[in-house]
Amino acid sequence: MRCCGALMVGTKAKIQAGGIVVADVPFLVCPVCGRGEIHPKVYGEFEIIEEMSEHIESAFFSFDEVATVDWEALKESVPFWVDDEEEVDERLLAELIDHTLDLYGAAEHLADEAWSGELRRRFAVLATRYRDRLAFAEKGLREEPSNG
Repeated sequence: MRCCGALMVGTKAKIQAGGIVVADVPFLVCPVCGRGEIHPKVYGEFEIIEEMSEHIESAFFSFDEVATVDWEALKESVPFWVDDEEEVDERLLAELIDHTLDLYGAAEHLADEAWSGELRRRFAVLATRYRDRLAFAEKGLREEPSNG
């Protein structure tokens, strides 16, 4: 599954449908542009939940409570998986950067200017996110804990 030419990252997300909030919904996120979508393997089950939400004023539950999820199969269906949407960390970004650089080498070898340009743009976005993530982590390590 791709977006912006990049491989999408699998994760779990919290999604609101009408008056209900569903946690741990299998979700795909593009690490380049941030676009997300419900994992295609469970989209049909989520549509049923959306239909139910029309008849429920408010509720909060986990996707696992109303749907059967084969998490291993979902995790195997995407090359990158993190268990928390907020957990797209340095390691994952580094892997995506390495993957992009490998593809860039192939594009250059093939003298494909359009593909090379697309990969340079993708690399720039990923590298910026990686630097920002490292700066945030470093700043967090240097801060004194507050004594509330």
